[in-house]
Amino acid sequence: APDAIGNEELLKRYANEAKALRAFGYYCLVTTFGEVPLITTPMQPAEILQIPRSPLEKVYECIVNDLTDASALPAKGDYSEDDAYRATRGFAKTMLAKTYMFKGDFTSAETVLHDIIEVDKDYTLLSDYNAVFDKANKNNQESILEVQYANDGSTDEWNRIPWNIIPKCSNNEVLMGIAGSNYVGAWPGGTAGGWNVPTDEMIQSYEKGDKRLEASIAVAEGTLDGDNFTFEEVKSPIGYTPAAGKDFRYFVKKYYHPPYTYSLRADDNFPVYRYSGALLLLSEALVKQGKNAEALPYINQVRERAGLKPLASVTLNDVMDEMRHELAFENKRWTDLIRNDQAIEKMTAFGKTMKALYPWILPSAFNVTKERFVYAFPRREMDINYLLEQNPGY
Repeated sequence: APDAIGNEELLKRYANEAKALRAFGYYCLVTTFGEVPLITTPMQPAEILQIPRSPLEKVYECIVNDLTDASALPAKGDYSEDDAYRATRGFAKTMLAKTYMFKGDFTSAETVLHDIIEVDKDYTLLSDYNAVFDKANKNNQESILEVQYANDGSTDEWNRIPWNIIPKCSNNEVLMGIAGSNYVGAWPGGTAGGWNVPTDEMIQSYEKGDKRLEASIAVAEGTLDGDNFTFEEVKSPIGYTPAAGKDFRYFVKKYYHPPYTYSLRADDNFPVYRYSGALLLLSEALVKQGKNAEALPYINQVRERAGLKPLASVTLNDVMDEMRHELAFENKRWTDLIRNDQAIEKMTAFGKTMKALYPWILPSAFNVTKERFVYAFPRREMDINYLLEQNPGY
């Protein structure tokens, strides 16, 4: 960057920001694909296409080293509002703790999380869970990092998240404030709605009085004519029963803040890491070391903000349930299940429930094995790198 020429302090900061982002990229890769090619030095394109998979331990070593360096970054409060998107020491340390958790190094994870929560104190919980996701509170004091989106009509920095999560309906201008078909193919590349759908099982899993249910999930009530759903009113999921002659669709409410100004465009930020997640991750790290009593203050902070009574004792399942509801629809659940050896058990039970409700689901669905903890490498990657071996089971 031109502004860093001759400025050693700024150069070091930019280098650490780059390391934080490289570590985040590799963390996403290893948790999605397992062993991947590790590239840490400049290479020519032809060289990049001849790199075999690296052992997980080597990739994790790179991630840990990068994040250790990046932990020297400034705190969130040291940046201006215009720089809210930047990697900070809190982001680097949160990523480092998650990496240690996946490696099974709970002691190191505890140390890093203790720094975030008890030493650095860069973050606090907002008093209102619903306010965390309000567009007026972007990059709030609970936010460790958010994907930034804007929508001024002249940039391409918008997203389609709200249009994807609302139900497909014939009149979604009533839901959104402006018309925009979210049926497949309605937009170049397709903008399908109604796919990321909360299940009834998820709704029933919330404890009575949990404020996060109504903040996270809503009901679109209307009428159904064949496959054509016409929306009439947004309702609460708490104790919901459709009136006679009415049909309904559950949908994710966290990222739904109408009215929208531009068709099929939204500017809701997406959370990458939040302080409440760090509190729960520390609870998990402590429980896994047999320090259950020490975990209580951290999980109870999260529960009390949700309107729930504090726990008198805590188990790993308590922490997992809290993560499920606190971080619902924030793309954390799958890796949480894998990290805690619950993916096969939970998904098999969930599949049994779904198959009983919907007989059209194929028998092979929800057949989760350890090979399915990671995805297959895309065919394109296999074609251009002949040294890349496909994951087992694909």
